[in-house]
Amino acid sequence: MPYLLSAQDIAGDYSLHGFREVASGLRLSADHTFEFFYTYGASDRQASGTWSLDSGTVLLQGSKKKGQDFKLRKSAREGGPGMVIKISDKNTYLQQSVVCFAFTDRDSMIEESGIDGIVRFNADGIKRIELIHAVFPDEPTIIDCSNDPSNYFEFTLNPSLGEVVFDRVAVSLEGQSLRFSNKYLFGDRVAEFTKP
Repeated sequence: MPYLLSAQDIAGDYSLHGFREVASGLRLSADHTFEFFYTYGASDRQASGTWSLDSGTVLLQGSKKKGQDFKLRKSAREGGPGMVIKISDKNTYLQQSVVCFAFTDRDSMIEESGIDGIVRFNADGIKRIELIHAVFPDEPTIIDCSNDPSNYFEFTLNPSLGEVVFDRVAVSLEGQSLRFSNKYLFGDRVAEFTKP
């Protein structure tokens, strides 16, 4: 009869290995809660939530909802062609480095906000925009503007920007190691976290 792992067996602190200049850790508690941290350069990230065990796989469910880093503050129709996107925050460092994608029926464009938080697209007929912060990348905030005549959109940053989305992330358990992927944090690589 195979040994079934309990929450107590899995609980503990796990540290990331194999990524230069990145510090990251995952704490699984016996009460089925988790805490996660990630530091790389100017990006300090965290997450918390619950975990469960399903057929030998740990599933992480964080408290942050995906696609919620930016909040639409204002939209308007202004004179002139194209579209303007403005990112507003009292911390001017955070209003820069926002990657904005714009999609028409036939084309896609990408621009990044500068210190003024402004992005301009010189195209009409934009149907959808997506926003991702380059310093705190995560699931994009998606705005459907196909039925909106506005060509000016102003966004603020939600306090959840520094958190990481964990939406039923499957984590494989291999001995004293946990392995999972997150394209926004680890690119195409699988991250391995081990107990000390």
